[in-house]
Amino acid sequence: KEILDGHACIMGDVPASMFAFGTPDEVYNYCKKLIREIGPDGFILQSGCDIPTNAKLENVKAMVAAARES
Repeated sequence: KEILDGHACIMGDVPASMFAFGTPDEVYNYCKKLIREIGPDGFILQSGCDIPTNAKLENVKAMVAAARES
């Protein structure tokens, strides 16, 4: 991020397995850590690939909450 000096955006990376097998607290804390360490500028919080079909709705909501509160 420092090397590119604001000329690129980093996207990622909540593991798909975390949506299916993690807890809402784990997802929330993981997302807050990503935002804190990589963002908030020049960063797009998203799943590692797709949100899996067996994802827990509470975990998706936890990611959204972490993003909204940042």
